[in-house]
Amino acid sequence: MAAAVAVFVGSGVVAGAPPARAAAGCAVTYSVSSQWQTGFGASVAVTNLGDAISQWTLEWSFTAGQRVTEHWNTVITQSAAAVTARNVSYNGSLATGGRTEFGFNGSWSGSNPSPTVFRLNGTTCTGGVDPGPDPGPGPGPAPGLPNPTNVRHVGLWRRHVGVWRRRVGRVRGAGRRQQRPASPSPANTPTPEANTATWRANTAT
Repeated sequence: MAAAVAVFVGSGVVAGAPPARAAAGCAVTYSVSSQWQTGFGASVAVTNLGDAISQWTLEWSFTAGQRVTEHWNTVITQSAAAVTARNVSYNGSLATGGRTEFGFNGSWSGSNPSPTVFRLNGTTCTGGVDPGPDPGPGPGPAPGLPNPTNVRHVGLWRRHVGVWRRRVGRVRGAGRRQQRPASPSPANTPTPEANTATWRANTAT
């Protein structure tokens, strides 16, 4: 019988992960390499698309009552339909883009559909790489001013800014007035007649 191959690539959010964690993502190729009346052989290739990991656990579920009977390059446990495959001592470390393979034999009855969902270390392999948690909003407004992003506070924020601008304008205006040179007083400015009299007196002398 022709071998069946299913390829899954993906990302997701690890349930219960701490706030700060590495980027995660994976690709899984599940292949039925051989099949006979009551059994089958399968191989699984796992590629780590996220940050490097030092150990891995791959989970999936069968949908037609298949059972794993033996395995290699992994340690597999099964509870009802749920299957968990863990690394062994020599293939636990996967760098970004790193790949490992394992295989198993299983039994089936009636039909042998391939699994459709795989999770690597809790990350569902459905496409892309999860970059990690959102760093959150940027810094807030300056102290003493309401948050302008809050619609209810936009009017108050604008009034604060207007008051601040008027205060700055008054301070600047006062500074310019202090720096302006004083004009001579009209009472102390000599008139043309006074200048003429002074000239005549000096000439007669």
